[in-house]
Amino acid sequence: MTHKHIFEAVDRSFQDIMKLDKPFGGKIIIFGGDFRQILPVIKRGGRCDIINSTLKRSYLWSHIVPLRLGINMRLLQFQEANDYLINNKYSKFILRVGEGYETFDGSRDKIKIPEDCCIASNDIEDLIAFVYDIDKDNTADETITKDEATFYPTEFLNSLSISGLPPHKLLLKVGVPIILMRNLNSASGLNNGTNLIITSLLPNVIEAEFVSGSFLSTKVLIPRISLIPTDSGLPFSLKRRQFPVRLAFVMTLNKAQGQTLNKVGIYLPHPVFSHGQLYVAMSRVCSPHKLKIITNDKTRTTTNVVYHEVISD
Repeated sequence: MTHKHIFEAVDRSFQDIMKLDKPFGGKIIIFGGDFRQILPVIKRGGRCDIINSTLKRSYLWSHIVPLRLGINMRLLQFQEANDYLINNKYSKFILRVGEGYETFDGSRDKIKIPEDCCIASNDIEDLIAFVYDIDKDNTADETITKDEATFYPTEFLNSLSISGLPPHKLLLKVGVPIILMRNLNSASGLNNGTNLIITSLLPNVIEAEFVSGSFLSTKVLIPRISLIPTDSGLPFSLKRRQFPVRLAFVMTLNKAQGQTLNKVGIYLPHPVFSHGQLYVAMSRVCSPHKLKIITNDKTRTTTNVVYHEVISD
């Protein structure tokens, strides 16, 4: 969620442009957001500081007419014919979590995780297996000059982990998310840091598709190339022939906002600590069957942080 100061700065800019002392210079502005989600991050700020940073604590709020959406389109869009009752029940559960009305033992601060969303073994390896299977191996390392190859055996080169290079042993599978580590083609959106999903693994290229941005769902081919680090700190020049990608298995709860994911595994070795984090994490999937959660609590409960001042106003 955006800090209220951003909206207020835009308001003043519109008033200056329109030379009219009305909210946003008399222009109609449409906002989109969900106060159940994570609020603005305030460094070293407490609960009051965070709540005070929201749009609801701005002078603009009295001029805003809230229009509420009551249908979970993420669940509705992808459901199968026999999933309606299950998804409808889960949709109501998610709303109660987001608004802090889902309780456990009379406490609003804790919720019971639905049995279907639990990993029976409570083992992180089983959580990983639920989300991903990894079964493709592509590797190749060598020194640039033949003389250097005499002193540095292949096994040693393979063991090196260097910043800016993909790992020697790159394990991939169709469906896993990856992040690009080189600028390949800016015009096609293939820039360093681009996130993609693998759709096919071919002998010398990876076929992948964009997961966000203006190239959403566009398929591209990523070749295996020779990568030479410019500042490795090694006494020799290393050339690693590999696909210029790294696996991007996980994301923070904050980064998950706005995402729609096929499968989600939530690992909570420690409880959430901020408003909306649990709601965001549990609402990214298109079906409750696609969600699994692990906590360190044997009672299958976890903390749910909700600032009711923001929800109830």
